[in-house]
Amino acid sequence: MKKSLLKFTLGIAVLALGLKANAQCPTITCPTDTIINNDQGSCDAIFNFGVPAGIDFCASGSQTFSYTGALQTFTVPAGVTMITIQAYGAQGGDDTPVAGGQGGYATGDLAVTPGQVLNIYVGGKGTDGPGSGQNCALSGGFNGGGNTGATCCSNAGGGAGAGGGASDVRLAGNTLNDRVIVAAGGGGAGDEQVGAVGGGLVGANGGTYNGVTSTGGTQTAGGLAGGTFFPNHTCSPATDGTFGQGGEGDGNDGGGGGGGWYGGGGGANN
Repeated sequence: MKKSLLKFTLGIAVLALGLKANAQCPTITCPTDTIINNDQGSCDAIFNFGVPAGIDFCASGSQTFSYTGALQTFTVPAGVTMITIQAYGAQGGDDTPVAGGQGGYATGDLAVTPGQVLNIYVGGKGTDGPGSGQNCALSGGFNGGGNTGATCCSNAGGGAGAGGGASDVRLAGNTLNDRVIVAAGGGGAGDEQVGAVGGGLVGANGGTYNGVTSTGGTQTAGGLAGGTFFPNHTCSPATDGTFGQGGEGDGNDGGGGGGGWYGGGGGANN
């Protein structure tokens, strides 16, 4: 039987786990107290017995892990050998009035053992852009969201949001290689460009400049940076996504890439 135990929540970002017992729910039937004749001279008696004690594998419940910006843990209860995970990545930063990309979704079952510790990371929303004016080096969301450009162009002024962080579960360690499920964060909004949606397997593409589109991360490679660098481009260019990390947005109003198994590419210049 399955029982819902864990749910991570961060705005639209959620990571939920359900548990399965290692057998069908038992049925325990107890008769009412057995009353037998106890008149004088009889060898019969009255027998009373209480409710039997034990682990209730069928009980339902839930536990919510809200965003904290730090590692959280969960210990698998006794009798549980399988968990069902639903994970949602965090949203990318907005750039008023344009929204950051929504986080991705991933789900699956995972075999576990009682007492095993799950390391839980709930992604954080990327920092919102100002909507106008320069916005260099805004921080990406916790757990892999990409920053906005480190150095602004002199003509930058439209603003951009940073990338959202991924939500993941890790076993047997705390490195990026220990992740067993990942839901990617969304891309940060660019100047008049809605952020790209994060993926479960592959993230969506972002904006295009000079024919070069920023792309979503995949299961095998980070997304490519958008836009092109040209001689009079005085600010920092967008960067590609890497393992677990979204790329940095272009300093001319490019949004940060979302975190993921591999992060999305940084947003194009505008």
